[in-house]
Amino acid sequence: MMTDFETALDMARSVKSDVADKLREEGFRRQGERIEKRAEKTRDEQAETSHLLTAILASGDTKYAARLKELNDRIGLHHNAAIEALLENQERLDAVQLRVDQLLSEAYVLPDGRRVFKSQDGIRVEDEFGVVVTESELDPNSIEDYRPTLEVWEATWEEKQTLNKEREELIAYQNNLDQAQTLIDQGGLSDDDFADLDDLMTSNVPDAVRSRLPGSDPAYRAESRQAEARNDSFELDGFDTGDPKSSRFGLK
Repeated sequence: MMTDFETALDMARSVKSDVADKLREEGFRRQGERIEKRAEKTRDEQAETSHLLTAILASGDTKYAARLKELNDRIGLHHNAAIEALLENQERLDAVQLRVDQLLSEAYVLPDGRRVFKSQDGIRVEDEFGVVVTESELDPNSIEDYRPTLEVWEATWEEKQTLNKEREELIAYQNNLDQAQTLIDQGGLSDDDFADLDDLMTSNVPDAVRSRLPGSDPAYRAESRQAEARNDSFELDGFDTGDPKSSRFGLK
């Protein structure tokens, strides 16, 4: 028979699960809206860019027009890659959350309601929050061998945290691209502005976005060059390279 505490704990987990489902649905809905808005905005931007380029070409500044077109094309490409990455990230988060829930349901339960896991060597026991459970609290031999191990729980939890971090990076990159597009639309980009935006979409691209870009994109090629450089050089730690060049875009 379940104690009042265990009943309350199960109810709390059920509520959290419902909330998580609603949050996932909201996440997919928002990304769907972003996709639709992005498609509509892309059409508008293409029309505006076409008019702008026509005006620029008429004034004879063909170099600026070419750079502006390349920049707009790259932003659209990176936006689409970020959306695809976020949708896949959400699917992977859903899958790992199911595994987390399954492991918790199969774990050994202490009288106070905490789920605990025993290491493969049978020596260490920790609860679901990473708190060590001493032998005075629980004899490790009390935990049946068929229950999920601590190593499996830690690996699954770490995967979830990694995916959450990836999601935060992708959302931040989306926001940077939105900010960049707004500033581009304002016009009057200087050489430094072009350099800042090129750096944003070359050196500061999340891996999940970079992997979806074509091999011709500078960000893809830059990663290949950086990997080669890392293999051919020693690590230089502790050196101060100075403050990064400031940018009016405020991009990170």
